[in-house]
Amino acid sequence: MLMAKYDWHIPATGVIVAGSLKAERRWTKKENDIAMLLWDEKFATGSPVIDEQHRQLIRHLNHFESLLVQTNPTHEEIAFIIEFLDFLSDYVDSHFSYEEKCMESYRCPAHKKNQQAHQNFRQMFQRFKTNIHKEGFRLEMLTELNQTINVWIQDHILRVDTQLKPCLERPPAK
Repeated sequence: MLMAKYDWHIPATGVIVAGSLKAERRWTKKENDIAMLLWDEKFATGSPVIDEQHRQLIRHLNHFESLLVQTNPTHEEIAFIIEFLDFLSDYVDSHFSYEEKCMESYRCPAHKKNQQAHQNFRQMFQRFKTNIHKEGFRLEMLTELNQTINVWIQDHILRVDTQLKPCLERPPAK
């Protein structure tokens, strides 16, 4: 069981949402005993574009996770961590936008829930970036981000994104 704590502040309402998420992970062990998240068809949304974006996120996250155990990271490994954070920032903008438009177009009943979950993730990630700028890269912060994203993948994709699959069987709204 994987546990990640979150603390999201929702500026428009002044509400702070704090809690924790739990998720089962499918693990595989690599040579250096790093646990990796595996793509599974249970993550499939029925959209080849969205599914490939999810696979890409998992690949990047697994590489990021493998670097978190390095006691003396190389310059290239540190550069990848920075590139990963840039990738994640772009991913949040492009993937979330594409997925939300797709769900709206196919009248997916999870559309509003998906938008709210994406907004919560954006706020969490923005807070993370703010903390990185204030405090610099700290292993604890990077590890917490890794755990949060791993839980997100399990929780969000399985409970929300996969609701798109049956909707893709009908024509999109005009």
